[in-house]
Amino acid sequence: MIAKSLLSDYISVMGKNRMEAAEMEEKLHMYAAELGLTVRTLNMLEKRNIFTVNDLLHCTRQELLSIGSFGAGSLEEVYRGLETIGFYRPGQESQPR
Repeated sequence: MIAKSLLSDYISVMGKNRMEAAEMEEKLHMYAAELGLTVRTLNMLEKRNIFTVNDLLHCTRQELLSIGSFGAGSLEEVYRGLETIGFYRPGQESQPR
């Protein structure tokens, strides 16, 4: 079985939100540090050369969890950070603005 990246999980949701192409491009180039992640989580990501939202979304859940000391709590923190910029997990609806 081929592991899906976080990005592939978000693709269908982005279509539902009708995120504009330019806006999505801008968000993909944001630094992970702009997501409000803790220094600890950022340090773990940077050790794996994950610096941008695009880098992050191209990782699989398993790849992230394989990072030393990166557990379910860190993964949840990443998911919450992505939600702050409009990337919602499948099955979750965005909050009305």
